[in-house]
Amino acid sequence: MSGIKIVLGDITKSDCECIVNAANKSLLGGGGVDGAIHRAAGRELYNECKTLGGCETGEAKITKGYNLKARYIIHTVGPVYQGIETDTDFLRNCYINSLELAKAKGIRSISFPAISTGAYGFPKMKAAFIALNNVLGWMAENPVYNITVEFCCFGEEDYNIYLKAYGMITGDNQELVEDFAKFVAENDLELEGLTVMHLADEPFENIRSGQKTVEIRLYDEKRKKINVGDTIFFFRGQDNTEFIYAIVTALHHFDSFKALFSSHLFDKTGSGNMTVDEAVKSMYKYYSIEQEQKYGVLGIEIEKAE
Repeated sequence: MSGIKIVLGDITKSDCECIVNAANKSLLGGGGVDGAIHRAAGRELYNECKTLGGCETGEAKITKGYNLKARYIIHTVGPVYQGIETDTDFLRNCYINSLELAKAKGIRSISFPAISTGAYGFPKMKAAFIALNNVLGWMAENPVYNITVEFCCFGEEDYNIYLKAYGMITGDNQELVEDFAKFVAENDLELEGLTVMHLADEPFENIRSGQKTVEIRLYDEKRKKINVGDTIFFFRGQDNTEFIYAIVTALHHFDSFKALFSSHLFDKTGSGNMTVDEAVKSMYKYYSIEQEQKYGVLGIEIEKAE
């Protein structure tokens, strides 16, 4: 049966069929969890790893578990954090490629450490959000493949971070969601699967009341990163205390605001009694015609998370 487990413990003692090693590119052992796994598995692991030709960042390779309880070890190389966009892409690939490899081997339980959060310096909350969001997304895309995914946290700090991140992502705990929203807004964080948007009073209230279920933005580089299933926190103005938590249910691309407002989405945009031309004109208060022509327009269909 599929599921997510968050545990506090030593990954080398995990009962899962497979554990994941946060390896370096050589795959020949190192510090932290990498060194611990090599020591626990024994010299035979080192000998097999020598035959694999190393591993690039974000990729994954598999070996036997040898002296471990786990039958297999998947070795993946996390990114050294530099504060750039590719950091997120590489970390995401570590989790997705590990799961794809596990699926190819018919593995039904897998345990991940907190990849890249030690000596590689990836911020722990951001890494936890990327890990959980992408694992949950992969599981949703593979509903018939039953697998239990364990996140094994070596220390209490990591364990609490993962518990909080899971509650924030799933909305299981409203207090955690509120704390997370404020944390993201105040620190101006950019996280995989999460977007923050600030709204004036009227559109904010229209979303709250349900009159507005489509948010309109330019289809620029920032909005091209939005995917169905992502979370959006809508904040009232620049105040980081009052917000609406919503999920992206559909994305609609148009060449112009007029094309969007002329579509079936019009009644979902909160435009009230405005005509199509009046609604288009209202958008030019925020965006120029040149921007519209350069990027095009995105209609983001949303559903409030209760």
